[in-house]
Amino acid sequence: MPTFLAPPNRYLPHSPTSIQRTLNCNITIFCTSEATIKQTLDDAIALKSTCLHPKTGKPYMLSVKAGRDNSPEGIQNGFTHLFVMEFENAEDRDYYVAKDPVHQVYVKMLGALPIGAVMVMDFEGGCY
Repeated sequence: MPTFLAPPNRYLPHSPTSIQRTLNCNITIFCTSEATIKQTLDDAIALKSTCLHPKTGKPYMLSVKAGRDNSPEGIQNGFTHLFVMEFENAEDRDYYVAKDPVHQVYVKMLGALPIGAVMVMDFEGGCY
């Protein structure tokens, strides 16, 4: 079994065989046409620097990843693209989802696009 090295302060100290993520992730999966996708994902990536913490006034997302599905498994059920936001804690994630004004504008913009099905899931690493 390979040993994965973690960036500092991103994992709890465990043995190499039991590394556990502590971050909270928000995953959005959707199907859309190629005509709208580049700007949609570019705008999602920009949220990392434009969404500001209400107390510090600084960006609070730890990372944003976005892209087109490339799974060879063939069980995507029509979903074509996704993005993943990582947060330090559930409070930051909850603020992003429910209150962040920049995110709320983004959600309204998405609602105006010809996007098919959308699925949003959140999880905290290591919590099963």
